[in-house]
Amino acid sequence: MVRVAVEEWQLLFRQTHQASGGGFFENTGNPDANTQNPDAPLFSLLSEMEQFRRLDGTFHFRMSWPGMCELVAGYCIDGIDYIVSRQSWWPGS
Repeated sequence: MVRVAVEEWQLLFRQTHQASGGGFFENTGNPDANTQNPDAPLFSLLSEMEQFRRLDGTFHFRMSWPGMCELVAGYCIDGIDYIVSRQSWWPGS
């Protein structure tokens, strides 16, 4: 029998359509935003990304669009409004 560890997800970035003032990608040079408030419409801990690199050198991401299944008919499969991916590179590395 192989025991599989349950992986918990850590929120690293959120930008909702309610975020105003130019959004996250302003030319500030600071990748973080509202670091103490993960419920904020604009939230980022991207400066801490490297600590989430896995032992095999990859990152394991889950990107979600809550409510997308209700907004766009046929977009979601079985009600899943997210994708999971692994990659070894990201723009900040």
